[in-house]
Amino acid sequence: MLVGFFDHGSSLVLAAGLMLVPGFRRDRGAWEWRVAIVGAFAVWALVWGTSFMDQLGRPHSTWIPHTTPSYLATTLNELVDSFPSLRWLVLPLVIAGCWLAGRRGPSGLGRVIVCCGVVPVALAALIGMREHFLLARSLAFLSWVPLLGLAFIVAEAFERWRLLGLAALGLAGVLVVPSTIDALSDKQPSTAAAIVRVGAVARDGDAVAVHPPWLRPLSRWYFGVRRPGDERVMTIDDLDADVLMFGDGPWNGRVWLIEPITYHATTNGYDSCAPTWARDGFRVHCLVRRPAS
Repeated sequence: MLVGFFDHGSSLVLAAGLMLVPGFRRDRGAWEWRVAIVGAFAVWALVWGTSFMDQLGRPHSTWIPHTTPSYLATTLNELVDSFPSLRWLVLPLVIAGCWLAGRRGPSGLGRVIVCCGVVPVALAALIGMREHFLLARSLAFLSWVPLLGLAFIVAEAFERWRLLGLAALGLAGVLVVPSTIDALSDKQPSTAAAIVRVGAVARDGDAVAVHPPWLRPLSRWYFGVRRPGDERVMTIDDLDADVLMFGDGPWNGRVWLIEPITYHATTNGYDSCAPTWARDGFRVHCLVRRPAS
């Protein structure tokens, strides 16, 4: 738990769930369990608490959406596969499988699933309604829960009918294997070249924009979270894009616009300030606002 606290803030919701595991027990083992968690939290708070409060005061995670039912389902689905369109199939299967695990599994497994899975998810979702918090990687510590649920679905199907079990096993494979192969292929994201390009040419006073705006995590992660200083989000009324400022000074009128080659942002009112750069399915435009006539 101490390692978890220093690794990621999501360990706070895990710790809350772990505190519930002993229930109302008052034996020595239960108290040792509680003291271990509280002690780890105390060490972390003493060493890192001030820095954590400073992090909370800096808007470095605005690219993370707030919690909605659809976004929560998409986030949980990412613990199983990388295809958001499958979320309304995967989520009911996982819920049914976890219910089976609680009924058919070893004694206490249901409590562990609730405390270490359901409670942290509920807390993360509630936090995410007000703060930019909920991400699949923030819930990576409970990725065993949906897989366990799918395993119990397959086991239950085999107990009822062998062919049904084979069908359930095949479905689980279709859900999990393609995304696993893709994750293990170690392919560099197609956006990497565009990010490196902009990072090399943009200077303080420039704006970095991404079109369409829903691609904002692309720019905000690399040019907001991972750059020193505060994240400076700005709005350019005549440009349909999510925009960040570089540096602390005023905007100089220049924009580096990143967009997939399948999209074409309207750039009326801007002139090109450098040749358009393209690689791996993305373009980078250098734009400068045209002086008012």
